[in-house]
Amino acid sequence: MRTRSSGKEPHPSSFDRNLDEQKDLVLPELGEVITLEDDAYPRSLYHHLASKSAIADFLKKSRSYSLRNRRWKLPRSCAKLLSDDFHTPFLNIVSSIIKHFWGEATVNGSRMLVDTHSMDLAHCKHDPLGHASRPSFVIKAEGPSFQLPDSNSGNSALRVGFSNVTTCIELQPQHKAMPVSEQLARVAIYARQIFMHQPNRRFVRLLVLSEDYFRLFHFDRSGAQYSPCINFHEDPHTFVRLILGVSSPDESDIGLDSSIQWTIENGRKVEGTLTTRSADGVDVVYPLVDVEPLFCGKSVCGRATICWRVRDPASDEELVVKDSWKSEESLSEHVYLQDAIDVPGVVQMVSCEHDRSQTRCLRGFDDATPPGFHNRVETRIVMKAYGKTLRHFTSVKELLYALRDAIAGHRAMYKKGTLHRDISLYNILLGKPETAPGYRGILIDFDMAIHYSLEGSNTPENWLIGTRHFQSIAVLSSSQYTNPLPRDHLDDLESFFYVLAHILMAYDPQGEFHGLAVTLQEWDDPKSALAATSKAEFLSWESAPVPVEERWPIPCSNLLVAYQAFLYPLVTEKMKLNRRGLDAREGKAKAFADNVDQHYTHVLRLFDEAIDMLDEPPESWKLSWEGVPLLSPLTAYRLAMAESGSPLQSRSSLKRMSDGYPDDMPPAKCSEMRTRSSAESAPLDPADEEKKRLVLSELEGVVGLDDDVFIRSLYHHLSPESAIDSFLRKSRAYNSTQRRWKLPRSGAKLLNEDFYTPFLNIISSIIKHFWEDSAAQGTRQVVDTHSTDLRHREAYSVVHHSRPSLVIKAQGSSFQLPHDARPRDKQYTVGYSNITSCFEIQLETNDTPLYDQLVRVAIYARQIFIQQPNRLFVRIIALGERHLRLFHFDPSGAQYTPLFNFHDNPHTFVRLVLGLSSPEETDIGLDDSIKWTTLHGRKVSGTLEIRGANDGVTVYPLTSVHPLFSNGNMIRDRTICWSARDPTTGENLVIKDSWRSEERMSEHLFLQDAVGVAGVVQMVAREPDRRNTKSSRGLGNLTPADFKNRMETRIVMKAYGKCIMQYKSAKQLFCALRDAIAGMNLFATLFSLDTYRSATQVIWDFSIKGRFIATCHLTIFCWGNLTQSQAIEVF
Repeated sequence: MRTRSSGKEPHPSSFDRNLDEQKDLVLPELGEVITLEDDAYPRSLYHHLASKSAIADFLKKSRSYSLRNRRWKLPRSCAKLLSDDFHTPFLNIVSSIIKHFWGEATVNGSRMLVDTHSMDLAHCKHDPLGHASRPSFVIKAEGPSFQLPDSNSGNSALRVGFSNVTTCIELQPQHKAMPVSEQLARVAIYARQIFMHQPNRRFVRLLVLSEDYFRLFHFDRSGAQYSPCINFHEDPHTFVRLILGVSSPDESDIGLDSSIQWTIENGRKVEGTLTTRSADGVDVVYPLVDVEPLFCGKSVCGRATICWRVRDPASDEELVVKDSWKSEESLSEHVYLQDAIDVPGVVQMVSCEHDRSQTRCLRGFDDATPPGFHNRVETRIVMKAYGKTLRHFTSVKELLYALRDAIAGHRAMYKKGTLHRDISLYNILLGKPETAPGYRGILIDFDMAIHYSLEGSNTPENWLIGTRHFQSIAVLSSSQYTNPLPRDHLDDLESFFYVLAHILMAYDPQGEFHGLAVTLQEWDDPKSALAATSKAEFLSWESAPVPVEERWPIPCSNLLVAYQAFLYPLVTEKMKLNRRGLDAREGKAKAFADNVDQHYTHVLRLFDEAIDMLDEPPESWKLSWEGVPLLSPLTAYRLAMAESGSPLQSRSSLKRMSDGYPDDMPPAKCSEMRTRSSAESAPLDPADEEKKRLVLSELEGVVGLDDDVFIRSLYHHLSPESAIDSFLRKSRAYNSTQRRWKLPRSGAKLLNEDFYTPFLNIISSIIKHFWEDSAAQGTRQVVDTHSTDLRHREAYSVVHHSRPSLVIKAQGSSFQLPHDARPRDKQYTVGYSNITSCFEIQLETNDTPLYDQLVRVAIYARQIFIQQPNRLFVRIIALGERHLRLFHFDPSGAQYTPLFNFHDNPHTFVRLVLGLSSPEETDIGLDDSIKWTTLHGRKVSGTLEIRGANDGVTVYPLTSVHPLFSNGNMIRDRTICWSARDPTTGENLVIKDSWRSEERMSEHLFLQDAVGVAGVVQMVAREPDRRNTKSSRGLGNLTPADFKNRMETRIVMKAYGKCIMQYKSAKQLFCALRDAIAGMNLFATLFSLDTYRSATQVIWDFSIKGRFIATCHLTIFCWGNLTQSQAIEVF
């Protein structure tokens, strides 16, 4: 048998989002895919099911096969085949085989071919809601391993689903032949569902059929393999045997483990048994406590761990049976559990079968396996049963007891030479009620364990091993080093710490879940370095996080901080050693091993002290860090960010602005604006929490207006009062008699109807009346997006989206279709790149806190800024049944109005809608000096204007429609750089737009002095103080005390090379740094600066944020508003 290994080819996306999501779930699970280069494997299968003579006799008598033509009776013409029922001829052929050979099984209905090409077979409940698929055919089965699906899929009389099929057969017309990668993805979806619905499956085999050929796909815990196309007309014997194999009444032929059997009543499993060998080699039949597994792994390829609750038939004791498929190279878990016998705090093994089956044998490989194939061995272990996993604790003492005894068990195993390597929340069990000390917490799952040499000759760490959320910093960072330290006991003790920290931050003492704080979410970051950074910062905290202090008793806070204090110097030392060479650290790492006993003893003492303190009167408890000096401002800020996610500053004072919070905001809600703990503010959806963290990290200078002066002052130029009066009299959306927009008065009635339609109708009527031409041409259109995902754009690969209630979709020189727009699918033609504003509609009776309103609309505003790079400000309206609130965002931050009754003030409301939908782009906050030409909804070219000192305007053609650089900030400097060309000379230039603080000197003043200075960027033209944020807010001369006015500056500079990080040689790097230093030195002379530090500050202040600009071989990094010490670290 010839084979070759093939990686999973990229599969094309379809217009079926459901199918694409299913592919995304299954393809990462397949592991290595093996392509068979000949048909030896399919020809070798199932010879025991029918002799050659029996198959020949069938072919001779069958009405489905013509011996004369050596062909199954299918129309030769594809067109004729398609004009008839495409599926029926194939169904007749396969059914004839099954009926002839399995006559009794077909008579009693235990094997029956079913046409399911138009039936939805529901997917497992763990998959996204609504997922289903439609194989062309399935072989429906009855027997001790099959049961009816939970919910009927398709024809209720047939009652078929993935829980009661032996296989699936997929039909593909040859003239529409899919690439093999697409065939693989389709059948892999079916195989995955069969594995999930039939937990005793060892392998799944499926067929893809066309008019002349078939292909066999085989799936097991090593991944997938498939055969070449085989002509089933010319080789009918192989085809018959395969049909018999995938429909065999013998469950082991179709890939089921017959040692697990169920009793079926009315089509459902009601009880079952599991047979295994005892320690003395005798078969023992264990009754199942539950017909469903206690735990079932979801992945096709891998260990595929499945745990069953069983009862000892002799003692009636409950036990747990664990089936898993270990890698052939790894040591079986039972070897470690053999050493754990009678060790307190570690799961106890009763018996094991360590080599039940191998994937090599299932695929017909002998000792020679193809490259890329990884053999897996099935192991079954019977163990004592304990309590639930640690997260099901119900009291503080139960939690601390369990962790303490599990750590003690880990210590005992480490002394025996076993290192666990996968400490997690799910691998620690609670002990049984009233159990003895030592057994109140149980360490389980030694699949990832290794035998550890105390002499130090151990394998360097692999960061892929373990559960990401609980991995140590050294393990997460190991991929960055050539020779990382081997994992040791300290890494597992650190993992125990993260288990404790996770519970204390996410749960309360009664075991109630309160959501994951941002810090905990960062520990799951797919980039191991970022997860390590977050954990390193957490370890450096000098006090317990706020949620821990607020929810947990003081002994728990003290325990967490003391555990941190123990780990921090050890982790720091390990990281220092990782950065050193093998020779430099020789002997130093041994110090860790020499102090093993002290390390474990110290940690266990911390738990014992916390447990003892819990028995003392609460009034005697005292925080262990009281009297410790306060944290540095930067650390305190980061800590506050991680815990509460809210960097909102306190409100400003001004004569017409309140020192407090709005009168219409209840006192309980006011406190939420000032500070919110992670438990209060974190939504259950981690993606929402991440979006909130991103926007709050940028939001500052939040100003709450006390009156409606600002809102009433806007957009008077768009329509006179008389025109609005005329509209209100004629409009079907407004009742002039009742002075009210036509909305149901009752919130309940509003909810009973379509909640969004009345608001959409009102806003649409205003736009259509005043912007008739724009509405008719589709350049301004209100769209209901409350159920449409608008894609976010971020600097990393994680995909976020959000759903504003309504948006005003736009066409024009500053707008383009969203990045993921599909022309044939209308729901994808609206996104943050082509809207003027959003409306957030919320029922006022829900009493949504102002803080939550601000965060939600800030998320929308941030995306508009990111996806519309010429945005100067964004205004968004939050609407209720009676009131609205206007939010304004610009580089100085945000401001919001008090609640405003839009029924009583229809003129102001109309003007606001006109302003947010205005065809004039400057009204909606766009810089009209940057213009694009669009084609088919996409920007294809653009220009940028700059006004010179003599008021002359120069128009620069853009060399790219996208910015060269954008720092992605909604506020502060909001630097954006454009790549342009000089219209006269054709020279490449860089144009930088930024918003400086009013107090700071403009960058162009420094660049004027840099003219002719080698090693410093050269300015060509500038337009300082183009506009300011004070004007866009209508503040006039009265500004809040801590409001920071920002001035926009545009500078044209010569273009140079790429950033210094993209150097090609050491010489190029050193030359660049040399010339940069020379440039700094010259500036020190020009400005009579005596110190290198001051000269460097000058360079930082005028350089470009986030970009390197090169002269000669130089690149200069722009530091923006960082302090000198911070910038030095970056440099």
